[in-house]
Amino acid sequence: MLGSATRLAQTTEALIASAVRRPSVERGRCLVGEVFDELAFACEPLAASRAVSVLIDPGDDGLAVGAEREITVDLLHPIVENACRHARSRVCLSAALIDGSCVELVVDDDGGGVPEADLERIFEPGERGTSETDLRHDGAGLGLALARRLARSVGGEVSAKPGTEGARFVVRLPVG
Repeated sequence: MLGSATRLAQTTEALIASAVRRPSVERGRCLVGEVFDELAFACEPLAASRAVSVLIDPGDDGLAVGAEREITVDLLHPIVENACRHARSRVCLSAALIDGSCVELVVDDDGGGVPEADLERIFEPGERGTSETDLRHDGAGLGLALARRLARSVGGEVSAKPGTEGARFVVRLPVG
């Protein structure tokens, strides 16, 4: 419970910071590898309880996004946590520089995937997926909505890709 309360407090602080951020303010910079390591550590208890491996490929050494570390972790955390919850055996975090202007952070899992009809709906506040796992989980349906809000606050975007061979969430953030 303490861990959940701490995460909630951190997310609330990140949302408040993103709400009052002015576009002219420097947005920060963080290394993708460090963010991925922190996420893997934070999600390790859930992954271990479900016998899920979290694999990391941070891309090129020194690959960085133009966003504060706390915001980057906070926006990716619910996506990685959902992937651990839905995966059969593995979650992969990967990153690549796209066109020299943005970094694409990808979270793949080998679970049931996201139905095409749910690709946008799951980003609405209070909405949850329709899978058996989603229905058993007692979440409020805010994680993906918060992830998208935080990504947009730093000039990025979050999207889900359709599939039945697993889910794929793509986060695009400015290069750091």
